[in-house]
Amino acid sequence: MSIEVYGSTNIGKRKINEDSFAIYGFENDSGFAVIADGMGGHNAGEIASAAAVDEIRSALEKSFEADESIPGAITSAVNAANRRIFDMAIHNDEQRGMGTTVIITAVKDGAVYAANVGDSRIYLMSNGKLRQVTKDHSYVEALIAAGGITREEAATHPKRHAIIRAVGTDARVKTDIFEPECGEGDVILMCSDGLSDMLTLAQIEKIISQSEKISDAVENLIAEACDRGGVDNITIIGIKFTSDKQPNPKSK
Repeated sequence: MSIEVYGSTNIGKRKINEDSFAIYGFENDSGFAVIADGMGGHNAGEIASAAAVDEIRSALEKSFEADESIPGAITSAVNAANRRIFDMAIHNDEQRGMGTTVIITAVKDGAVYAANVGDSRIYLMSNGKLRQVTKDHSYVEALIAAGGITREEAATHPKRHAIIRAVGTDARVKTDIFEPECGEGDVILMCSDGLSDMLTLAQIEKIISQSEKISDAVENLIAEACDRGGVDNITIIGIKFTSDKQPNPKSK
């Protein structure tokens, strides 16, 4: 089974793009992808997301080359990014309080690992059905879990954008790691909330189903999010598991 991967980002209606992403490997059916969605004033969100992606990519590249355990490597990489951003924030008043969400998908030896901190999301499309793999570290998700509100109420809640866990905002951070089962034809979709806030699960599912290539799916999703308002930066990485070797454009 081979892997087709593609990533792209769009500034939306924001003045700057505070999202960052990276894709590594996948030529030999193993590799990883990361997206970070930064937050903070004075362009600090942009700085936080770029630092996170840089730190995580560097650490995971070494781990892949050293053939280390992937779950442990992911945790260590996010911890390193957290320390870097936290230290930057406490030594620079303009960067104080900055942080970033992080999502990572890693594929190695036939296993798939999905990790997150914050409310950027990783979805799995399998047998024509889309489901969210990660769990948002958000105020409304905590309310839903406690039975305080319904998922429908969460969509319009005034604190729906408030996150309760991020990389760089505290001295330590916990990374959640999942191991979704992926087979031929399945798609992993990673995105910042510029997509998930604009499109429903059903709308995302429909666009993926109607797109022949993963690059088409990513670009079509970005275009649709922009058409529906595009109020935030939109960053998407698609990873498709195929039986035949496909061109691998990586990113735009």
